[in-house]
Amino acid sequence: MASTSVRQSILAKFDKRWVGASLAAAGAAAAADKTQAAIVYFNPAGGVNIPVTVAGVYVDIETGATSNTSTGFTNATRPVANLWGTSSLHTYWYPSPTATNRFVATGGGGLASLTAGTPINAASTYAAARGIFTAGAPWDAGNFTGLIGFKFRNNANTNTYFGWGRVQVNPLSGGAYAGGKLIDWAYDDTGGSINAGQTPEPTTIALLALGAAGLVRRRRVA
Repeated sequence: MASTSVRQSILAKFDKRWVGASLAAAGAAAAADKTQAAIVYFNPAGGVNIPVTVAGVYVDIETGATSNTSTGFTNATRPVANLWGTSSLHTYWYPSPTATNRFVATGGGGLASLTAGTPINAASTYAAARGIFTAGAPWDAGNFTGLIGFKFRNNANTNTYFGWGRVQVNPLSGGAYAGGKLIDWAYDDTGGSINAGQTPEPTTIALLALGAAGLVRRRRVA
């Protein structure tokens, strides 16, 4: 009986220390979450199909709305990326946006395929025009998935945001372009730099909650 009492006393002291450490960690996590909240991430189930048509697909990068027609996308400041093409992948900003809306380009003016972790910010190299009509290598060969970068003016026309998208080009069909999909994308809603492929990290608070649940279970077993 005495040994049980001693064990419970030790566990109680441990639990108090654990709770204190958890609260401190939670405070740090809350501060970290403010930074992570800057990254807005979209990962639609199955991705967004890019058909082999002149219209292609329209994607509001800021809200996630998509359509195979331009109907409804009428705000000139709206960040609508138009991914389309009948013979190769083309990228375009719709409708006539400010000069801010641009895709990261190669030195030759093609659509840049970025290495994961590449910073996307004001210092990146952007296309001179709002559209890139010849994506170039490695996109044109088909059967390729890569990261693209972009900057856009937000819907409220108050800030310029930087972001990335993961684009898949299907294998060629009879040597011809066969469409693809926009798998996922993200942007930083503070106007800060974002790395290609960067997504919000799981919150530390959630991990602490799992640890607390495990502690409660251990105490019950004890």
